Amino acid sequence: MEDEIKAIIAELKEKGLMVRREPLKRGLGWKAESGSCRANDDKILFIDRRSPLSEQLTFLRAEKAKLL
Repeated sequence: MEDEIKAIIAELKEKGLMVRREPLKRGLGWKAESGSCRANDDKILFIDRRSPLSEQLTFLRAEKAKLL
């Protein structure tokens, strides 16, 4: 699963997206989730490294599908 995640990240980067896979902040009663945003003209994907690999892969596959 990890290899597929890395392969999709590489594909997305080739398409010009910034991909950041890191532990996202969590606090009492809330947590950030994987998602995308825009900063100026850059599209950035944030992937919560603490999420199960299956969730990370599902998110990446969905983002990849949006580009097709």
